[in-house]
Parts: sequence; structure tokens; C-alpha cells
Amino acid sequence: MAFELAKDNIMVNAVSPGPIETEFTRERMEKEPGHRELRASQIPLHRWGKPEEVASAVLFLASTEATFVHGSNLVIDGGYVIH
Repeated sequence: MAFELAKDNIMVNAVSPGPIETEFTRERMEKEPGHRELRASQIPLHRWGKPEEVASAVLFLASTEATFVHGSNLVIDGGYVIH
């Protein structure tokens, strides 16, 4: 899609968040004692992400600061994929 839409100057990017602490994930953590700590231990930054951190990345991609970012996948996971 990014290749096809480049000719129309339409930026196409993706955002791939890792473990983000939301209402949904908090409910799961309450049902599974130790889940939060286990997942945090698997993340190099040793914590869950915040929705605001994902929102900041999306805002960057939508801004004029990212006019040459095209066809990219921005992974927001505290380093989980490098672990």
C-alpha cells in the first residue's frame, strides 16, 4: 500500500505497540496474579507502556515532522522485540 500511494504523496506507516497498560490489560492483570510482573520482566525497560506513549508516536507520524517517514512500522514496546 505504501508503494502504491507514494505517487499521490500519501504517507503510509504502521504503529505496533507492545504491552500497554490499558483498562483491558488491567482487568486481565487482576484476573492473573503475577502477569503484570512477568511481562514487565520480559521488557528491557522493565515496565509496561502507557497509552500516552503510543499516542505521542502516532502524533509524530501525523505531523509535519514526519513528512519523509514512509512505509515504516514504528514498534513501541520498550525493547521487547530485541529481548
